[in-house]
Amino acid sequence: MILFRQAALLARTVLPLTALLGFSCLATVRADPPAVEYLYPAGFARGATTENVVVGGATDPWPVTAWVDHDGIQVSAEKEKGRLRIVVGEDVPPGVYFLRLSNDQGVSPPRPFLVGAGGEFKETEPNNGGAEANVLEGPQTVNGKLESSSDVDQFRVTAVEGQVLVASLLGNNVLASPMDAVLQVCDSKGFVLAQNDDEQGLDPQVAFPVPRTGEYLVRLFAFPETPNSTIGFSSAATYVYRLTITSEEFVDHVMPLAVTRTAPTRLVAQGWNLPADGSLGMDVEPGSDRQLLQPGILFPGNLGLLTVVDCESLVVDSDEPRPIQMPVVITGRVARPRSANTFILQGKKGTPVVARIESRALGFPMDPLLQVLDMEGKLLSEVDDVSKNRDPVMTFSPPADGPYQLVVRDLHRGGGFRFAYRLSVSEPEADFSLGLAADRLLMKSGEDLEVEVTIERIQGFKDEVELTVEGLPDGISCPAVVSAGEGDSAKKVKLKFSGSSPPFSGPLKIVGKAAERVRTASYAIPKMTIRRDDPWLSVVEAGK
Repeated sequence: MILFRQAALLARTVLPLTALLGFSCLATVRADPPAVEYLYPAGFARGATTENVVVGGATDPWPVTAWVDHDGIQVSAEKEKGRLRIVVGEDVPPGVYFLRLSNDQGVSPPRPFLVGAGGEFKETEPNNGGAEANVLEGPQTVNGKLESSSDVDQFRVTAVEGQVLVASLLGNNVLASPMDAVLQVCDSKGFVLAQNDDEQGLDPQVAFPVPRTGEYLVRLFAFPETPNSTIGFSSAATYVYRLTITSEEFVDHVMPLAVTRTAPTRLVAQGWNLPADGSLGMDVEPGSDRQLLQPGILFPGNLGLLTVVDCESLVVDSDEPRPIQMPVVITGRVARPRSANTFILQGKKGTPVVARIESRALGFPMDPLLQVLDMEGKLLSEVDDVSKNRDPVMTFSPPADGPYQLVVRDLHRGGGFRFAYRLSVSEPEADFSLGLAADRLLMKSGEDLEVEVTIERIQGFKDEVELTVEGLPDGISCPAVVSAGEGDSAKKVKLKFSGSSPPFSGPLKIVGKAAERVRTASYAIPKMTIRRDDPWLSVVEAGK
């Protein structure tokens, strides 16, 4: 059964966090907030119950209070330290959810927990050798861990000639496992037929056309995320993964990668073993204001965001030059090695053009190069990487009225099915965004707390921004702060929390207002492209 990751088609940043279970912490000795390094298993199918989810990290004292960002997921602490019971309701859409644990000293960072739509399998050891390989029946998502010394996990599957055997790993991405994994597809004797390393960031994905019906081995091993002097395979308790293995329908991504707010949009599935007529897809109705995770079967590693836009959204999958008009968002693909996509734009002297490409950020292997040429082919501007970001952003000022070529290619002249990107082209628009360095705030009751908020002023935005805080508990206050258009406060301000309250733990909203613009302060989630705007405040007793 094909189920898109509509789970994720929910706005993670706007869902209320619901407290599911609370315990009084009776410990009298000093403790630290919970530190969750991993969850194992890191997910399972909706409608299922797992009563022994291992919490890796420092969790003294135990039990803890648990929160998760969906009402249909229930979490409780088991009697055994470091063990959770998680129940996922039948109606919970497949997707990525976030869990926090807290005690009377504070709260853990948000830890992703995945809900799947299909078969789930928990890896069993030993499975290092081919003769010991775990046997999988049908499509499965394997919950595993490369924990023991030089661990290698192997899985035996049956595939039919003419199918594509897909193995897609989620580990470093989303789960933040500190490993650089390698996937191999082997014949029944262990000879390597296909291999992949870094298809989706540091996570591998293999799509192997099956030459003959029979048994095949899928082999997984890893190296450390940060290279060191180690020459052998690496393993650790934190090397947790979810590995989808299937020779049935598998959705890697969809086209387009942008949904127009005011018009219905048909999302067409892209992947392997799909209907040849392109009929597999889903409809998004007008008026949607959700951030959407790309649909996928059993959570392949590509978790790039779909966006909702207020302008025209186009799909381009051809080398033929395409006229465009601003503003526009284009879903494109460099389909063949050494090819490029060309767009013809009517420029106006003195009117800058802002062009932005997202590809690496969406989980694709393309290293985009963005060029502007005149109609005779003369190069006028070129952008590759922007700082540490391998997705380019360009501001171009046409020297004269007339047509210009906007060219998108892979820097290394690559191309193929997954060399996809999203290109937005528009005139500059002044705006601002708010950022937080931390996802959680710790305040001692009766003592002041200062929190720094950064203001990114886009395209010369000069208006004053007033910042306020929503969701404070009774007894705690935070006066509004104004960020001036220029000067010391233009780029950063400090909010001052003060007062006394009983112990408190819950999410806040830090809101910035400037004229008709309203923005919320957000923080980054490691190994993911999304940001969340629900910083967590813990108020603890002074002296603890």
